[in-house]
Amino acid sequence: MSSIRNRISYLKNSLNISAIFRLVRTAAPKWFSISLVLILIENLFFFSSLYLMKLLIDVVAKTQLHSADAQKEIIIYVVLSGVAGVLYFVIRSFSSYSIEVLSTKVAEYINNKVHEKAVNLQLSFYESPSYYDILKRAMEAGTDKPGLVITTLIEIMKNSLSLIAVASVLLLINWLLLPIIALFILPTLLIRLKFSKKLNELRIAQTPLERKSSYYSNLITTDTAAKEIRTYSLGLYLKDKFSAIRSALIKDKLSLSLKRTQLEVVTTTLSYVGIFFCIGFIALKAVSGETSTGDITLFLVAFPQAFGILQNIAGGVSIVYQNTIYLNSAFELMELENNSEHQHGSRPIPVNDEVSIQLNNVRFTYPHAERETLTGINLTIPSGKIIALVGLNGAGKSTLIKLLCRLYDPTEGEILYGNTNIRTFEPQVYRRQLGVVFQDFNKYSFSAGRTFFR
Repeated sequence: MSSIRNRISYLKNSLNISAIFRLVRTAAPKWFSISLVLILIENLFFFSSLYLMKLLIDVVAKTQLHSADAQKEIIIYVVLSGVAGVLYFVIRSFSSYSIEVLSTKVAEYINNKVHEKAVNLQLSFYESPSYYDILKRAMEAGTDKPGLVITTLIEIMKNSLSLIAVASVLLLINWLLLPIIALFILPTLLIRLKFSKKLNELRIAQTPLERKSSYYSNLITTDTAAKEIRTYSLGLYLKDKFSAIRSALIKDKLSLSLKRTQLEVVTTTLSYVGIFFCIGFIALKAVSGETSTGDITLFLVAFPQAFGILQNIAGGVSIVYQNTIYLNSAFELMELENNSEHQHGSRPIPVNDEVSIQLNNVRFTYPHAERETLTGINLTIPSGKIIALVGLNGAGKSTLIKLLCRLYDPTEGEILYGNTNIRTFEPQVYRRQLGVVFQDFNKYSFSAGRTFFR
């Protein structure tokens, strides 16, 4: 029991259900409410159609031949159960549409938030491998993973409500039926949760290798490096590197999948044993006269549905659990905060053309680095002069340019622009005064019109 409790606790913490539903309510509050209402109405009609069918069968079983009163009662139950069934399928169709709209809106909301955070984070995050691992998983969520998680969560809710409806019907027949079904389904659920956890751990561990394989793939397939790859005959080397990484990744995943499949064969077999056990149980009750004809017929309708619903819930929990890693990475990305020391000032930029730049005792250490990159830099760049920075690789030339662009702030010292510390300017306004071509510059496939420099 303690093992089951631990897994349920781990599942609850990993799924982060409260954060997911807060996200849904924020992203699409109207469609969230509509979906919940439709789910409730759908299950109300589902339960009504089942119960009315039971009453109809009981009436038919007890009716004597040529009974006028019974005929009227049968017609009433037929009409009512038919209306309930039709309304169930109509509401179910609109419910599915509302869930699709909801999941789409949530996926777009997450995409927008991920891009917004990626744009606004300081440059230091982009020089951290751990940040790139988070960003990769968050971006891999794309439009399908958040939508899949939300859709599956709502399907679990729908199935849970449907299970309550079916369970209430089964309880009318015999209270032991539902616990027996759950007992046989539980091992499959526990196996899926166990291997979903292992798969998530494997995905997190493999993220650096996934990024490395993506890098090799981009080199091979994009035009950026095409000339160099052909000139220096690097294609086969890069392809072999990519294939070796992918083979290792796939081998680990398939090995885990095989172990899960072998155990699921055992637990699924056990589940189907449970089906026939319940059929035998209710058949013996019928022979002893403890159940009515309506109960038996309803059992044959409701029992497969209850079994299927429990299987769907188990599968749904597994799907949500496997894909929540991407949502959790998106949440983790959204919670990242820029360094509070990177101040956003509001002083106006000097309009004088004769503006010099001065560095006074500037020192700088990269985040998470132990050694200083720049130590005690004093430099004056007069207006109208051309200055060249010359030094060996790793001397700090590019780092100095990053500080001048205020992509980083000095660890110590100050940089003055027209006798004013650049920390007192709003960074975006200050950077509009600069034109920079970095040594690892990027080429953009769109117009360089002024609309991009608002």
